[in-house]
Amino acid sequence: MSGKRPVLAALSLPEDAAGGLARLTVLGSREILAENCRAIAEVSESRVRLAVRDGLISVSGTRLALADVRPDSLRIVGEIAAIELPGGRMTDRVRLCLTGRMTERLIERARAQGAAFERIERQDARSLRVVTSTSGARLVCALAEEYGLSAEILSRSGWRSALARIRARWTLAVSAVLAAACVYFFTARVWLIGVRPLGESLPPDEEARIVETVNALGAYVSAKSGDIDAALISNALLSRFDALSYAGVRKRGVTLTVEYRLAHEAPAVYDVSDARSLYALRDAVVLFLE
Repeated sequence: MSGKRPVLAALSLPEDAAGGLARLTVLGSREILAENCRAIAEVSESRVRLAVRDGLISVSGTRLALADVRPDSLRIVGEIAAIELPGGRMTDRVRLCLTGRMTERLIERARAQGAAFERIERQDARSLRVVTSTSGARLVCALAEEYGLSAEILSRSGWRSALARIRARWTLAVSAVLAAACVYFFTARVWLIGVRPLGESLPPDEEARIVETVNALGAYVSAKSGDIDAALISNALLSRFDALSYAGVRKRGVTLTVEYRLAHEAPAVYDVSDARSLYALRDAVVLFLE
Protein backbone atom coordinates (compact mmCIF):
# COMPACT_ATOMS: atom_id res chain seq x y z
CA MET A 1 0.00 0.00 0.00
CA SER A 2 2.85 2.41 0.78
CA GLY A 3 4.13 2.09 -2.79
CA LYS A 4 0.76 3.19 -4.16
CA ARG A 5 0.35 6.35 -2.09
CA PRO A 6 2.79 8.56 -4.08
CA VAL A 7 1.18 7.43 -7.32
CA LEU A 8 -2.32 8.23 -6.08
CA ALA A 9 -1.17 11.56 -4.73
CA ALA A 10 0.36 12.40 -8.05
CA LEU A 11 -2.85 11.46 -9.84
CA SER A 12 -5.11 13.46 -7.48
CA LEU A 13 -7.14 16.08 -9.27
CA PRO A 14 -7.13 19.69 -8.04
CA GLU A 15 -9.89 20.90 -5.73
CA ASP A 16 -11.22 23.35 -8.27
CA ALA A 17 -12.15 20.42 -10.46
CA ALA A 18 -14.31 19.10 -7.65
CA GLY A 19 -16.49 22.20 -7.57
CA GLY A 20 -18.98 20.80 -10.11
CA LEU A 21 -20.79 17.49 -10.32
CA ALA A 22 -18.89 14.53 -11.65
CA ARG A 23 -19.67 13.66 -15.24
CA LEU A 24 -19.07 10.37 -16.99
CA THR A 25 -19.33 9.96 -20.74
CA VAL A 26 -19.39 6.32 -21.84
CA LEU A 27 -17.76 5.98 -25.24
CA GLY A 28 -18.67 2.45 -26.23
CA SER A 29 -17.41 -0.54 -24.27
CA ARG A 30 -13.71 0.45 -24.25
CA GLU A 31 -13.54 4.07 -23.10
CA ILE A 32 -15.02 6.39 -20.46
CA LEU A 33 -14.44 10.12 -20.12
CA ALA A 34 -14.57 11.22 -16.46
CA GLU A 35 -14.87 14.92 -15.60
CA ASN A 36 -14.98 16.88 -12.33
CA CYS A 37 -13.63 14.08 -10.12
CA ARG A 38 -11.93 14.94 -6.83
CA ALA A 39 -9.27 12.25 -6.83
CA ILE A 40 -8.30 8.84 -8.12
CA ALA A 41 -8.79 6.41 -5.24
CA GLU A 42 -7.64 3.18 -6.89
CA VAL A 43 -6.12 2.07 -10.16
CA SER A 44 -5.59 -1.53 -11.28
CA GLU A 45 -6.12 -3.58 -14.39
CA SER A 46 -9.47 -4.83 -13.07
CA ARG A 47 -10.84 -1.75 -11.28
CA VAL A 48 -10.59 2.03 -11.25
CA ARG A 49 -12.20 4.05 -8.47
CA LEU A 50 -12.67 7.81 -8.63
CA ALA A 51 -13.60 10.00 -5.67
CA VAL A 52 -16.46 12.42 -6.33
CA ARG A 53 -18.50 14.71 -4.14
CA ASP A 54 -21.17 12.08 -3.36
CA GLY A 55 -18.84 9.09 -2.88
CA LEU A 56 -16.92 6.83 -5.22
CA ILE A 57 -17.32 5.88 -8.86
CA SER A 58 -16.07 2.35 -9.51
CA VAL A 59 -15.27 1.06 -13.00
CA SER A 60 -14.53 -2.67 -13.32
CA GLY A 61 -13.32 -4.67 -16.27
CA THR A 62 -10.10 -6.09 -17.73
CA ARG A 63 -6.88 -4.41 -18.92
CA LEU A 64 -8.02 -1.07 -17.53
CA ALA A 65 -5.72 1.94 -17.64
CA LEU A 66 -5.81 5.73 -17.35
CA ALA A 67 -5.14 7.94 -20.34
CA ASP A 68 -5.05 11.64 -21.07
CA VAL A 69 -5.08 12.68 -17.40
CA ARG A 70 -5.80 16.40 -17.09
CA PRO A 71 -6.62 18.71 -14.17
CA ASP A 72 -10.36 18.44 -14.82
CA SER A 73 -10.74 15.16 -16.70
CA LEU A 74 -9.26 11.78 -17.52
CA ARG A 75 -10.03 8.77 -19.67
CA ILE A 76 -10.42 5.16 -18.62
CA VAL A 77 -9.62 2.70 -21.39
CA GLY A 78 -9.83 -1.09 -21.57
CA GLU A 79 -12.55 -3.75 -21.61
CA ILE A 80 -15.18 -2.05 -19.44
CA ALA A 81 -17.63 -4.47 -17.81
CA ALA A 82 -19.50 -2.40 -15.21
CA ILE A 83 -19.79 1.06 -13.69
CA GLU A 84 -20.95 1.64 -10.12
CA LEU A 85 -22.09 5.17 -9.26
CA PRO A 86 -22.88 6.71 -5.86
CA GLY A 87 -26.48 5.74 -5.07
CA GLY A 88 -26.81 6.77 -1.46
CA ARG A 89 -29.69 9.09 -2.20
CA MET A 90 -31.78 6.38 -3.81
CA THR A 91 -34.62 5.22 -1.60
CA ASP A 92 -35.71 2.69 -4.21
CA ARG A 93 -33.90 0.76 -6.89
CA VAL A 94 -35.01 -0.72 -10.20
CA ARG A 95 -32.90 -3.13 -12.22
CA LEU A 96 -33.42 -2.93 -15.97
CA CYS A 97 -31.98 -4.65 -19.01
CA LEU A 98 -31.54 -2.51 -22.14
CA THR A 99 -31.09 -4.27 -25.46
CA GLY A 100 -30.36 -2.67 -28.81
CA ARG A 101 -27.91 -0.37 -30.51
CA MET A 102 -26.38 2.75 -28.94
CA THR A 103 -27.47 1.89 -25.40
CA GLU A 104 -24.72 4.14 -24.00
CA ARG A 105 -26.19 7.13 -25.80
CA LEU A 106 -29.57 6.42 -24.19
CA ILE A 107 -27.92 6.32 -20.75
CA GLU A 108 -26.19 9.65 -21.41
CA ARG A 109 -29.43 11.27 -22.48
CA ALA A 110 -31.25 9.87 -19.44
CA ARG A 111 -28.53 11.27 -17.13
CA ALA A 112 -28.75 14.63 -18.89
CA GLN A 113 -32.49 14.66 -18.11
CA GLY A 114 -31.93 13.97 -14.43
CA ALA A 115 -31.87 10.16 -14.13
CA ALA A 116 -29.48 8.81 -11.49
CA PHE A 117 -27.76 5.46 -11.95
CA GLU A 118 -26.16 3.33 -9.26
CA ARG A 119 -24.69 0.69 -11.55
CA ILE A 120 -24.24 0.23 -15.29
CA GLU A 121 -23.13 -3.24 -16.36
CA ARG A 122 -22.48 -4.43 -19.89
CA GLN A 123 -23.81 -7.91 -20.69
CA ASP A 124 -22.74 -8.15 -24.30
CA ALA A 125 -22.29 -5.92 -27.33
CA ARG A 126 -26.00 -5.08 -27.50
CA SER A 127 -27.25 -5.11 -23.91
CA LEU A 128 -26.72 -3.24 -20.66
CA ARG A 129 -28.02 -3.83 -17.17
CA VAL A 130 -28.57 -0.71 -15.10
CA VAL A 131 -29.71 0.07 -11.56
CA THR A 132 -31.66 3.31 -11.19
CA SER A 133 -34.54 4.82 -9.24
CA THR A 134 -38.23 4.48 -10.03
CA SER A 135 -38.32 7.87 -11.74
CA GLY A 136 -35.12 7.01 -13.60
CA ALA A 137 -36.65 3.72 -14.74
CA ARG A 138 -39.69 5.55 -16.12
CA LEU A 139 -37.42 7.92 -18.02
CA VAL A 140 -35.24 5.09 -19.36
CA CYS A 141 -38.30 3.13 -20.53
CA ALA A 142 -39.70 6.22 -22.27
CA LEU A 143 -36.37 6.89 -24.02
CA ALA A 144 -36.06 3.21 -24.96
CA GLU A 145 -39.46 3.36 -26.63
CA GLU A 146 -38.40 6.53 -28.43
CA TYR A 147 -35.11 4.98 -29.60
CA GLY A 148 -36.68 1.67 -30.52
CA LEU A 149 -34.77 -0.26 -27.84
CA SER A 150 -35.99 -3.00 -25.53
CA ALA A 151 -36.25 -2.11 -21.82
CA GLU A 152 -37.14 -4.95 -19.43
CA ILE A 153 -37.59 -4.40 -15.69
CA LEU A 154 -35.84 -7.25 -13.87
CA SER A 155 -36.52 -6.41 -10.23
CA ARG A 156 -37.54 -3.66 -7.81
CA SER A 157 -36.43 -2.91 -4.25
CA GLY A 158 -36.72 -0.10 -1.72
CA TRP A 159 -39.52 1.43 0.29
CA ARG A 160 -41.40 2.77 -2.74
CA SER A 161 -41.48 -0.67 -4.33
CA ALA A 162 -42.50 -2.19 -1.01
CA LEU A 163 -45.25 0.42 -0.67
CA ALA A 164 -46.45 -0.34 -4.19
CA ARG A 165 -46.55 -4.08 -3.38
CA ILE A 166 -48.41 -3.41 -0.13
CA ARG A 167 -50.86 -1.16 -1.96
CA ALA A 168 -51.41 -3.82 -4.62
CA ARG A 169 -51.94 -6.53 -2.01
CA TRP A 170 -54.21 -4.25 0.03
CA THR A 171 -56.26 -3.51 -3.07
CA LEU A 172 -56.42 -7.23 -3.81
CA ALA A 173 -57.48 -7.98 -0.22
CA VAL A 174 -60.20 -5.32 -0.31
CA SER A 175 -61.41 -6.63 -3.66
CA ALA A 176 -61.51 -10.17 -2.28
CA VAL A 177 -63.50 -9.04 0.77
CA LEU A 178 -65.95 -7.13 -1.41
CA ALA A 179 -66.30 -10.09 -3.75
CA ALA A 180 -66.93 -12.44 -0.81
CA ALA A 181 -69.51 -10.02 0.59
CA CYS A 182 -71.28 -9.85 -2.77
CA VAL A 183 -71.27 -13.64 -3.09
CA TYR A 184 -72.62 -14.02 0.44
CA PHE A 185 -75.31 -11.39 -0.17
CA PHE A 186 -76.35 -13.12 -3.38
CA THR A 187 -76.29 -16.73 -2.17
CA ALA A 188 -77.91 -16.02 1.21
CA ARG A 189 -81.13 -14.85 -0.44
CA VAL A 190 -83.86 -16.27 -2.64
CA TRP A 191 -83.85 -15.00 -6.21
CA LEU A 192 -85.98 -17.61 -8.00
CA ILE A 193 -89.35 -19.06 -6.89
CA GLY A 194 -90.93 -21.94 -8.78
CA VAL A 195 -93.80 -24.43 -8.46
CA ARG A 196 -93.40 -28.12 -9.34
CA PRO A 197 -96.24 -30.65 -9.29
CA LEU A 198 -95.60 -34.22 -8.22
CA GLY A 199 -97.90 -35.86 -10.69
CA GLU A 200 -100.98 -34.09 -12.04
CA SER A 201 -100.76 -30.30 -12.05
CA LEU A 202 -103.11 -27.49 -11.13
CA PRO A 203 -104.27 -24.91 -13.65
CA PRO A 204 -101.81 -22.02 -14.16
CA ASP A 205 -103.99 -19.56 -12.26
CA GLU A 206 -104.05 -21.86 -9.23
CA GLU A 207 -100.25 -22.21 -9.32
CA ALA A 208 -100.05 -18.41 -9.49
CA ARG A 209 -102.17 -18.30 -6.31
CA ILE A 210 -99.72 -20.66 -4.64
CA VAL A 211 -96.86 -18.29 -5.46
CA GLU A 212 -98.83 -15.32 -4.12
CA THR A 213 -99.49 -17.21 -0.89
CA VAL A 214 -95.81 -18.11 -0.55
CA ASN A 215 -94.85 -14.46 -1.10
CA ALA A 216 -97.31 -13.34 1.57
CA LEU A 217 -95.71 -15.77 4.02
CA GLY A 218 -92.28 -14.12 3.62
CA ALA A 219 -90.80 -16.18 0.78
CA TYR A 220 -90.37 -13.51 -1.90
CA VAL A 221 -87.57 -12.62 -4.30
CA SER A 222 -84.54 -11.19 -2.39
CA ALA A 223 -85.80 -12.57 0.94
CA LYS A 224 -83.16 -14.07 3.23
CA SER A 225 -83.10 -17.84 3.07
CA GLY A 226 -82.73 -18.10 6.84
CA ASP A 227 -85.94 -16.13 7.41
CA ILE A 228 -88.13 -18.52 5.40
CA ASP A 229 -90.16 -20.99 7.50
CA ALA A 230 -90.72 -24.01 5.27
CA ALA A 231 -93.04 -25.79 7.75
CA LEU A 232 -95.25 -22.71 8.08
CA ILE A 233 -95.58 -22.40 4.31
CA SER A 234 -96.38 -26.12 3.92
CA ASN A 235 -99.12 -26.05 6.55
CA ALA A 236 -100.62 -22.84 5.18
CA LEU A 237 -100.81 -24.24 1.64
CA LEU A 238 -102.52 -27.43 2.79
CA SER A 239 -105.09 -25.45 4.79
CA ARG A 240 -105.86 -22.97 2.01
CA PHE A 241 -105.89 -25.36 -0.98
CA ASP A 242 -108.27 -28.27 -0.55
CA ALA A 243 -107.10 -29.86 -3.77
CA LEU A 244 -103.66 -30.59 -2.29
CA SER A 245 -102.69 -33.70 -0.40
CA TYR A 246 -99.06 -32.65 0.00
CA ALA A 247 -97.20 -29.34 -0.10
CA GLY A 248 -93.50 -28.88 0.64
CA VAL A 249 -90.82 -26.23 0.22
CA ARG A 250 -87.35 -27.10 -1.07
CA LYS A 251 -84.49 -24.56 -0.91
CA ARG A 252 -81.43 -25.13 -3.07
CA GLY A 253 -78.95 -22.28 -3.55
CA VAL A 254 -80.85 -19.18 -4.62
CA THR A 255 -83.90 -21.16 -5.78
CA LEU A 256 -87.00 -21.94 -3.74
CA THR A 257 -89.30 -24.60 -5.17
CA VAL A 258 -92.83 -25.36 -3.93
CA GLU A 259 -93.72 -28.99 -4.56
CA TYR A 260 -97.30 -30.22 -4.36
CA ARG A 261 -99.40 -33.30 -4.99
CA LEU A 262 -103.12 -33.30 -5.78
CA ALA A 263 -105.57 -35.11 -3.52
CA HIS A 264 -107.64 -37.99 -5.01
CA GLU A 265 -111.16 -39.01 -4.01
CA ALA A 266 -111.37 -42.19 -1.96
CA PRO A 267 -112.62 -45.21 -3.98
CA ALA A 268 -116.19 -46.45 -3.43
CA VAL A 269 -116.63 -49.24 -0.89
CA TYR A 270 -117.50 -52.55 -2.57
CA ASP A 271 -120.70 -54.13 -1.30
CA VAL A 272 -120.32 -57.90 -1.38
CA SER A 273 -124.10 -58.40 -1.10
CA ASP A 274 -124.63 -56.59 -4.36
CA ALA A 275 -124.65 -59.04 -7.24
CA ARG A 276 -122.14 -57.66 -9.68
CA SER A 277 -118.73 -58.53 -11.06
CA LEU A 278 -115.45 -57.39 -9.42
CA TYR A 279 -112.71 -56.27 -11.81
CA ALA A 280 -109.12 -55.30 -10.97
CA LEU A 281 -107.51 -52.45 -12.81
CA ARG A 282 -104.13 -54.22 -12.59
CA ASP A 283 -102.77 -57.55 -11.45
CA ALA A 284 -103.10 -58.02 -7.71
CA VAL A 285 -103.83 -60.53 -5.01
CA VAL A 286 -107.00 -60.06 -2.93
CA LEU A 287 -106.26 -60.99 0.65
CA PHE A 288 -109.75 -60.68 2.10
CA LEU A 289 -113.05 -58.87 1.68
CA GLU A 290 -115.22 -57.45 4.48
